[in-house]
Amino acid sequence: MNKIMQIAELSDELFDLEFSIELSMGNLENLEKNKFTKVNFYDDQWNLYDEERDQMSYLRFSRVKEELSGYSLKEVERFILVMKCWAASLLVKYQYRTVSRNFGYVLDELIKTEAFRIAYLEDFIERILAKGGRVKSCIAAAIFNFYNYYDLFEGKEEYLRFLSTIPSVQSNTRTIPTVKDCLKFVWVLNDFYAKSNDADWRYLYFFPIRIWWHLTSVIPIRIGEFLLLRRDCIYTKNNRYYLKLPRIKQKGQTGKKIIDELEISVSVYLMFKEYMELTEDYGYSKTLLSYRTYKGILNKPIKCRNSNILRDAIFKKILYDFYDKVIAAPPYNFTVRRIGEDSEKEIRKDRSNGIRFDFERRLRPNDTRHIAFLSLMVQGFHPIEIARLGGHNTIYSQRHYQQHDFFLTDSGISKLIKMFSLTSHSLNNSVLSPERSSNTINIGKLFREKFIFSPAKTLKQEWDKLEIGYCTAQVKNCKTQCFRCFEYWRIEYDEFLEKREKIEKWIEESREEALALYKTLFNLHRKLISNSYKKINPNLTSELAINSKKLRGLLESIDKFNEVYEGWLYDE
Repeated sequence: MNKIMQIAELSDELFDLEFSIELSMGNLENLEKNKFTKVNFYDDQWNLYDEERDQMSYLRFSRVKEELSGYSLKEVERFILVMKCWAASLLVKYQYRTVSRNFGYVLDELIKTEAFRIAYLEDFIERILAKGGRVKSCIAAAIFNFYNYYDLFEGKEEYLRFLSTIPSVQSNTRTIPTVKDCLKFVWVLNDFYAKSNDADWRYLYFFPIRIWWHLTSVIPIRIGEFLLLRRDCIYTKNNRYYLKLPRIKQKGQTGKKIIDELEISVSVYLMFKEYMELTEDYGYSKTLLSYRTYKGILNKPIKCRNSNILRDAIFKKILYDFYDKVIAAPPYNFTVRRIGEDSEKEIRKDRSNGIRFDFERRLRPNDTRHIAFLSLMVQGFHPIEIARLGGHNTIYSQRHYQQHDFFLTDSGISKLIKMFSLTSHSLNNSVLSPERSSNTINIGKLFREKFIFSPAKTLKQEWDKLEIGYCTAQVKNCKTQCFRCFEYWRIEYDEFLEKREKIEKWIEESREEALALYKTLFNLHRKLISNSYKKINPNLTSELAINSKKLRGLLESIDKFNEVYEGWLYDE
């Protein structure tokens, strides 16, 4: 029996009554259909035919009206709209049978719990615990995804608190680009906009990518939220600059305020203003990003149900075009692996044959959100603050940021975390500034020169010989391992090559230590999440700050050493 794919716990979109119906209709129109598949938004049943397996599956929205009790007709109709829009958002990402199974999980529980009422929580828990391990995980992931899309339910916090205790079946397959690929991407992006102007058609065409990076690399918003930023999303007040985020406000939820307004720097404000001014002549747009501008620049007849919204499929195309039209083009001329050939298996196979690309994997629209969540965790943010930044009313709906631990072993991770850093800014101060990323993009050259060629503070005859390298300190007040001591530790080139295996072992042990610290942070987050949402445990919060500082310091020392290590390897 073939396994049903578990869907992501993180939804790409969120329900917005004004936009979601139009977006859903567009998604359904763009599906690759066959003669047996029927998906009309206004029908109470969608028929999905899997040609490969010769199987029919059905999404029966009529069940909500027939089986859900305790609600008015108007409320029931809203639930049906939400389910249809959510299903449409899944159909453009997953196979029909995967959507059908996960839709069924959520629909069954929506009906049995009368839309997640607290009164039915114990029955829900008993029912889920009786399932097998993988099925439990799939149900939890499906409900997490649904709640990430729409969460205006009475018992959402209690249900998600329980679901957060169910282990996630995580894939070992990497999908996010390496840190180096991310650093190279932002270097090209910043360099391109520093050296070009609106006389180049690419300047305006790729401007949405520029805005996307500088916003979502700091604030972990969904790509769906980003695309729904209104044309009037920025404003000034008392000589300060603000951005309004398109987030659902829930009445009566005191003490759980999500962040829907951010103070931004004047440079980011001017970036938004520049884009709006450049796109004004292309016509009206309800959202910040202009579909009519995209169509006008390409000058091609493109069908679109709603010309006032830039859909996610178009944004993804613009992002991928940036790789082809800028990154792989003069003067950069980087090699970029083709879409569809970037699986771990393909990459390993090519590398074994000596085939490498400068960019092995392209960023996808939601990748920055995953990385920003991980970065916030490493910076020591409390789960409550991460939830609020991520637009969640409850901490239990955002456990996905605890995944992607492989990212921490990538060279250059400390630079990326600094680039994404909010630690030095309070939430009511300017937290978004493109200058920060351009200042941190230097990939090690200055450090290599300083480390390799900077003289020690003592004469060589005064140095103490160690098992590996030398200690140049007159007073030994060791606070870290020798090879992490950039002030006093020195090693000569010949000895470096001679003892490279031991040095590599040092680095590997440091990476294992970093993963252990990350696991400690992960467990602290789980403990904090298990407490009341309104309570902040000072002891756990203190542990969180201490361990996150240790982890950041360790990652930075690994990166610094790798910069030197790589430089010497190239000289071999």
